[in-house]
Amino acid sequence: MFNYLDSARRSYTMGNPPIVRVVVQIAYPPAARLGTPDGVAELQEALVEHFRLQSQGPAGFQISFGGPPAVMPTANSVFGHAEGYELTVGQESLTLAIDHRYRDRAAFAAVLEPVSGTVAEIGRIKEYARLGVRYINAAPASVEEFRAWFKPEFAGWAGGDVVMADANRTWVLITQLARSEPSSAITNGVIRYGYLQNGVGADITISPAGAAPSFIADIDLGSQRPGAFDAAVVTEAFRDINHEIAAFFENSMTQAGIEHFALLRKEA
Repeated sequence: MFNYLDSARRSYTMGNPPIVRVVVQIAYPPAARLGTPDGVAELQEALVEHFRLQSQGPAGFQISFGGPPAVMPTANSVFGHAEGYELTVGQESLTLAIDHRYRDRAAFAAVLEPVSGTVAEIGRIKEYARLGVRYINAAPASVEEFRAWFKPEFAGWAGGDVVMADANRTWVLITQLARSEPSSAITNGVIRYGYLQNGVGADITISPAGAAPSFIADIDLGSQRPGAFDAAVVTEAFRDINHEIAAFFENSMTQAGIEHFALLRKEA
């Protein structure tokens, strides 16, 4: 979806990562069993080693799939995990999310793979309709720091000198993307870069970025092409999209940003 050299998609780590939330959402045809007491009980039993049922109600974070979020069914089961993961399972989608305790792609995939396999088996789901991945990056910063860490095209005109330095400014640039190329692993995306004087909100993070003046770099990519609801297939799709998100985020940073977030490329 983006014009990068292949070398730009190499893996990296960050010593000072600004990630505050990571979300994967998989939408599938209605699976009535996942909304029944028997289905929820079976899920709870299958997930009991790592997840505990916390509540039943509406889903929280959504993947936009390139447009406004769809209205989600209210019969969702929410499971908590000691390491910060939250799993929401409904009759038409599952969402796996984690907060600032996110470690890396491998650790997330190690949770996603068995979870997706369990939901597919209990829901008797053969195919998913859509799969999306969302990384929300945010950290307390001044406008000057935001401008120093990210390239001008990502800070936008509101981050430039056209606005007086003493003006209290809040802005988010929202870009929707769509691509129909059959070979592309990604068909849709919504990307949001900006600066929020009152923070990104407690619903996104309980870290300082929730309330303090902070930048936000919210990268939400996915595929609306159906695929086999197989744990290995789902995990591979997550990895492919993750690589694209990581490359986009790195490409949006200046050298000062790369140094501030302590980005370190892994050997090929």
